Amino acid sequence: MSSSSSSRSVDRPSVGRNDSERGIPKKCYCGAPPILKNSMGREYPGRRYFTCEMVEDGGVHIGKWWDEAMMEEATMLRLELEDETERMRRSKMEKMREKIQTHKEEIEILFELHANHQNAVALLKEEISKKSDGQSLALLKEEVAKKSDGIAVELRNVFVGIVLVVGLLIYVLK
Repeated sequence: MSSSSSSRSVDRPSVGRNDSERGIPKKCYCGAPPILKNSMGREYPGRRYFTCEMVEDGGVHIGKWWDEAMMEEATMLRLELEDETERMRRSKMEKMREKIQTHKEEIEILFELHANHQNAVALLKEEISKKSDGQSLALLKEEVAKKSDGIAVELRNVFVGIVLVVGLLIYVLK
């Protein structure tokens, strides 16, 4: 298992091992694949270990306890998982910041539209007060009602957008 690109270091049970020797061995120093055997010695009877088929030739070969290799492997995997989790969290936060900025811009546009609609409604009300014709008055009232409905929908959308942004922030910051 390759070690993480993080600056963390795993406590090494054996002195002198480099990172490529940690965890489950991939190959022996001689290049042969490791094999798993059970210890037959008095001190550790039945304890499993990694070794090489060529160990009898007198050369330098691997000899590593299986339980130590498993602990190192588990530690390396845990650290890699922590690093990946942190990377994903940062990525998620950056995406949230981008979405928040987009929503801020959209909200500013909606507020500007709202102000424009308020001005239009004020002008229409002024026109209504000047008109005495019943038919024109009814048309103007209908137009004002339509614009008011549009403004209400836009304001509702702004509110929903704000609620979503706040909800996402709460979710991310948990």
